[in-house]
This record gives sequence, C-alpha cells and structure tokens, in this order.
Amino acid sequence: MARELYGILQDMSDTFEFCGFIGNCNEPSFLPGPLLGQDDILEELFKNGIGHACLAVGDLSIRKELFLRVKRIGFVFPPIIHPKSTFVGKGHYIEEGTVLYPQSLLMNDITIGKCCIINSGCILTHDVEIGDFVNLNPRSVVGGCTKIGSNTFIGLGTSIRDSIKIGTSVTIGMGSVVTKDVKNDSLVMGVPAN
Repeated sequence: MARELYGILQDMSDTFEFCGFIGNCNEPSFLPGPLLGQDDILEELFKNGIGHACLAVGDLSIRKELFLRVKRIGFVFPPIIHPKSTFVGKGHYIEEGTVLYPQSLLMNDITIGKCCIINSGCILTHDVEIGDFVNLNPRSVVGGCTKIGSNTFIGLGTSIRDSIKIGTSVTIGMGSVVTKDVKNDSLVMGVPAN
C-alpha cells in the first residue's frame, strides 16, 4: 500500500510535497521513498513544521489507531484524490484522510467518512454513504442508496446491489455479489453473498 500511495502523491506533486515514510518497516528498501524513522519522531516532525500526513496502512484497526494517535499530535489528514478520479454531478463530501485511487468513479451525492480507501476502478453510484475506516478494494461497484458502516472491508471485485445496508465491522469476500442487507460484525462471501 505504501508504494501505491507514493505513486498517487507523485502524480499530485503540484499539490503535495512528499517528505518520507514513518513506521516500523523491516525492509526499508521495499519503500519507494526515504524512511525518516519510527513513530517516535512524529512529534519532532510536527514541531519542525511538517503538519500533514496520510496513512498507507491496509489493516483497518491499525489504520484507525494510527490515525487517532497522529491526529492527537496535531497533524492534518487531507483527503488524497487522484487527478484521474472522476466525479459526476454534485453533492460529494469526502472526509479527512480518505484516499481515492485512480479511475474511481463517484456519481451524485456521495459521502465518504474518515480515512477510507476507495481503490482503483471502484464505482459508487448515487446517494452512497460510507462510514469511517472502510476499505473498498479494486473494481468494486456500489449501487445507489447504499450505506456501508465503519470499519468494513470490501474485497476485490465485489458488487453491491442498490438500497443495501451493510453494518459496521463487516468483511465481504472477494468477488461477492451482495443482494441483501448485512448485519454488524459479519463475514459474507459468494454469489449471492451469505
């Protein structure tokens, strides 16, 4: 995820200046940019004028914990919207820390919560509401008037029918077709998803 986010930020270099990565990376050579240090240098970086951050963490619970911890220091998490994301219509509201990958398509009246990942090729049709800390993986499609609860993971290539309510802390398996509401704390998969 770090390499993908770095690529997005490079595509947006006229908007953001990338300083480096922070974290407990066992193999810094894996990172496409400099590793500045561990989490313990965050306060020092903030005091030295670096005030914006974004998170390249796939695990929802770790992302939430880091977001809250780094926010307490004072960092701001701007939404990262790739220039090749497409917005159709009006009424879009995207909260802090959310990342829209290239070729995601958002139709009318979309609301996306804090620190979500809307990956490449996702389609959100009209009147979709997504809670905080949601991963919507590549090529997923969300039908109109659908609500997705916080802390939810939606697998690669999932299709969600219109007017569906997906609870909080839900995991939907790759390639699933969701045709009915999903309760909180559920794991569903398949065609149709059960």
